[in-house]
Amino acid sequence: MLSPSAIAIENLVFRYPGKTAAPVLSIRHWQVEPGQRVFLSGPSGGGKTTLLNLLAGVTTATDGKLEVLGVELAKLSNRQRDRFRASHIGMVFQQFNLIPYLSILDNLLLAARLGGTSSTTAKKRAISLFTALGLDNDILAKRPEHLSTGQQQRAAIARALVNAPAILLADEPTSALDNVLRDNFIQHLLTATEEWNSTLIFVSHDHNLSHCFQQAVSMQAINRPETREC
Repeated sequence: MLSPSAIAIENLVFRYPGKTAAPVLSIRHWQVEPGQRVFLSGPSGGGKTTLLNLLAGVTTATDGKLEVLGVELAKLSNRQRDRFRASHIGMVFQQFNLIPYLSILDNLLLAARLGGTSSTTAKKRAISLFTALGLDNDILAKRPEHLSTGQQQRAAIARALVNAPAILLADEPTSALDNVLRDNFIQHLLTATEEWNSTLIFVSHDHNLSHCFQQAVSMQAINRPETREC
């Protein structure tokens, strides 16, 4: 085990299977402490989403070590990583991934069940989250196709928070929100993660938000994709 950190990376390398060019990610060292809230920025194609996928266990590194909550994800089976993700990690990615044939409430309840949260607790949190995100409760009964893009994004945010996750990974979560909803969401997100002592990795191109976070990190500072293994 590398450390008791929320996230600990040592000599991580990731390249797409079959590729022989320089890796997409080459991170010598990066560590995030429990409860820390990090603003992660970088240019398009700079590896931000790839890093989030690695932290979520959606993909695994080509080489090196990556630990999340003291667990080296690459040593888990696909099923074990799925269970770990459901229990400990909340995700809001650019693709909302709401299940189209379920209502918004059922989307949240499914995430709660997979994460071990009771339906009663999930419903209470859903209502609280919807209020904070400027959503009407009647949307809970609707399917994703009947919501606007902004409403779908906020519903996806609520789903990610419904289990009070130890780690929350957010990839451009405010891109479809106006300034008022964006600021309200950021305030609620920071309050909720502080209350639950959740670690937050928040990816955004909006540098105006960086001052809201405890730490601002650029991909260029931690990622050296030109580095090749000897």
